[in-house]
Amino acid sequence: TMHRTLVHPGTSSREIEEFLQPVVEMAKLENDLEFVVFFDEVNTSSCLGLFKEIIMDKMLKGKQLPENIFFVAAINPYLDGLNQTDLCENQETAITMKTGQHVYFVHKLPFVMETIRWKYKALESRDELDAYIRQKLKLQEKAIARSTGNEDFETGVKGTFVSMLLAAQMFCKDKLHKSTVSQRDIQRVFRLVDFLCRFLPRAQEHVSSHEIFQHSFYLAIAVVYYFRLPSPESNESVCRCHFEACMTQSGAISFRTIVDKAINCVVTRRHFNIPEDIALNQALKENIFAQLACIQSAVPIGIIGVPGTSKTLSFHVLRNNLYGKQSRTALCQGLAAIDSFFYQCSEHSTANEIKEVFEKAIERQRFYKEADARTEAGETV
Repeated sequence: TMHRTLVHPGTSSREIEEFLQPVVEMAKLENDLEFVVFFDEVNTSSCLGLFKEIIMDKMLKGKQLPENIFFVAAINPYLDGLNQTDLCENQETAITMKTGQHVYFVHKLPFVMETIRWKYKALESRDELDAYIRQKLKLQEKAIARSTGNEDFETGVKGTFVSMLLAAQMFCKDKLHKSTVSQRDIQRVFRLVDFLCRFLPRAQEHVSSHEIFQHSFYLAIAVVYYFRLPSPESNESVCRCHFEACMTQSGAISFRTIVDKAINCVVTRRHFNIPEDIALNQALKENIFAQLACIQSAVPIGIIGVPGTSKTLSFHVLRNNLYGKQSRTALCQGLAAIDSFFYQCSEHSTANEIKEVFEKAIERQRFYKEADARTEAGETV
């Protein structure tokens, strides 16, 4: 049997012991079974001495653990002695980019644990990523064709799809930091494309099957990669105009024009009940669209910005419009209702408090699935 726990900086020795206790009891009773315990993000915790005792010594607080428990741990690399022009390492073991933005926090492993460490490489080269994207497209090709009503998926279209997604992934990896993107981002693009191919025909009128796929793919790339970048007015060294140029080089036609036009067709007062005293500016439209697509596709999203940039407002707009079949507009009636869970973060927030909110949302989602109800347990933290 498999047992997994996600370790974080707030994880205590007591929590680890409480997690292992029932596994140990079961392993003693079922000594003919193999029990696998997976510790994720181990070196984010300060309890590395305890993990060394568990994994290397097969002991817990001085007591021998059953032989039929096998331990696996995932870690992030501790980048010791790295070139300071790329990353720097402060005294608190925080790996940071040269811009000062934190990438992740880790602690150095005990020396004895280094002897069992195995480096699992990411898809580094363009050729590896290209092959991965093509395989993902091949697996999802029939579903996309059915959604767009175009069974004849042209080779040229597929080639542009692959080139753009590869270019977007490599752009963020090279211009931001290699830790800012992973294979998960590619998977998110495909999940969003699947939803958008079914959604856009109801939001946009008089569009061909080719345009549906094109717009869906452009918008998926925008949500996953493009919207995270600052506007040219921010004077940042990497901004959206650089990404647009990258998309043009990879074969995209009028990337920004198509993205803006599609969002302007979707986020309107005809499709959403938005009070007249709220200005539908571009930031609000992008926030509404990105959250709408991600919630309906079950893709995680974080809206980041200074106060007054429509972060909370955009979620309230969606919450007040997405009631499933009871929604006020025809477009929203075809979408899943959302059940929102709120948590106001502060400097005094704890990991357990946030965890409780997530657990409530997960429990509610299970209830909806058992009841076969089209409701997403959306969560704002």
